[in-house]
Amino acid sequence: MSAGILNTDGKLAKLTIMAFKDEKRMIPIPGDEFRVMFNPKHYTKKYNLCYDEKDNVAKSKTKLIFKKSQPQNYSFNFLIDGTGGTGEKVDVSQKIKEFLSVVHNYSPEKNKPKPLRLFWGDEISKCILTSAEVSYTLFKPDGKPLRATIKATFKEDADEEFIKRMSSKISSNMDRARKIKDGDQLATIVQSAYGKIDAISAVAQFNQLDNFRQLQKGKNLRLPSLNKNK
Repeated sequence: MSAGILNTDGKLAKLTIMAFKDEKRMIPIPGDEFRVMFNPKHYTKKYNLCYDEKDNVAKSKTKLIFKKSQPQNYSFNFLIDGTGGTGEKVDVSQKIKEFLSVVHNYSPEKNKPKPLRLFWGDEISKCILTSAEVSYTLFKPDGKPLRATIKATFKEDADEEFIKRMSSKISSNMDRARKIKDGDQLATIVQSAYGKIDAISAVAQFNQLDNFRQLQKGKNLRLPSLNKNK
C-alpha cells in the first residue's frame, strides 16, 4: 500500500490504530488511539494454510489435505523521530509508551489483549497485537533516545459471532463420509451423493482408490465438497 493515500479533504491519511472495549469493535476506548508519525513505506501481509498429511504406505507418498486457513498476520515498521527535523517536537520515549498503552495493555479480568482496528484510508484489519520490538538508533549526549523504530506484528481477530457464522458455513461444506456396505458400488454412491456420475474420478482420486469396482466393506468412503462449477 502506498504511503501517499489522501483523505477526502486532501490531507495525507496516516495509519491509525484504535482500541475497543468489545470484541465486535463497536465501542472505542476513549483516548486509546495511536497515529503514526510517518506512514510505513510498505507492510507485510502473511497468509498461513494448514494441511493434514495422509500417508500412503503402498505408494510411498504423502497426500496433503487442506484443513483450514489461519488468521492473517500484518507486520509494520513505525519510525519515531525526535530530532525536530520534521518541524514536530516529539519525546521518543513518551511516544513509545503511548503506542504500547494503546496496543499492549490488557484488561486483567478478561485476560486478553485489547481488540484493535487498523485504519489507513480504508480499514486494514480487526486484530490484536502479537509482538512489538523497539530499536533505538539515535541518542542525545545524555543517552535519551532521539530516534526509534517499532516493529509490530498484528494477527487478525474475528469476534465470536463471526466465528460461529464461519464455523456453521464451514461445517455445511465439510467432507462427508459413508461406511461401505456389502454390495456397494462407487458409481451408485457418487450418483446418490452428487447427483452426477462424472464426479466418480474425483472421489476415487480423493480416496486413493486403485480399483473402482472393488470397495472394501466396513471402510469409510470420504465424499469431498466439490466445486459446483466443475
